Amino acid sequence: MDTVIFDLDDTLADTWHATKRANRKLFFYFLKKRLFKLVRALIFRENVDFIANSSYILLMDSNDIIRMFIKNYYPDIPEEFLDGAVMEFDKEFFRNFKLNEGALDVLDYLKGRYRLCLVTDGTLRWQEQKIELLGINGYFDKIAIAGALGTSKPDPMNFMEVLSGSEDKVYVIGDRVETDIAGGASIGAVTILFKNGFFNYDRDCGIVPTYTIEHLSELRQYL
Repeated sequence: MDTVIFDLDDTLADTWHATKRANRKLFFYFLKKRLFKLVRALIFRENVDFIANSSYILLMDSNDIIRMFIKNYYPDIPEEFLDGAVMEFDKEFFRNFKLNEGALDVLDYLKGRYRLCLVTDGTLRWQEQKIELLGINGYFDKIAIAGALGTSKPDPMNFMEVLSGSEDKVYVIGDRVETDIAGGASIGAVTILFKNGFFNYDRDCGIVPTYTIEHLSELRQYL
């Protein structure tokens, strides 16, 4: 049976929407605490550049990322402010975190027709919490989380970890060219770019997916 490998964040799950809502919560937290450097940073979307240009973030969770971001502007900030910021973010994030439109229909359609696997960056704690909240664990034959492996996508090890070894064809579906598509290509997979979420913009990086979709329902054309 052939294998389909999904990414989680902004592929199956609407992480970008939940993050935007959580960042809005952080904005008012920073404003209330008079942390004006951070207020300015969010206004000018410096947090977006911080995430997009930091590959090591792929092995981190929201707790670590928020703490690192805040300390960029306030290196000596008391721990209680960091704890408060993390709590505000997590509470709002998980209140808004859900599957993308059509994700459940696609998983239902593919289950039994293919081996379904999940390969995701982030820490074990953070990603397992997301998967449990979404209730999708039972769809996957195998799940690989970067934090448990010690290496992030596009390292082919992350994808090889979930393969059975007997499939004739492998499909990799994700929203980020530099990680999902590059990693899928490195193992000879058919790659499908889902133009969605945080990385939904054109980048001249020389990596070309086999197919590109704008809605998960389009997967039926290629699988």
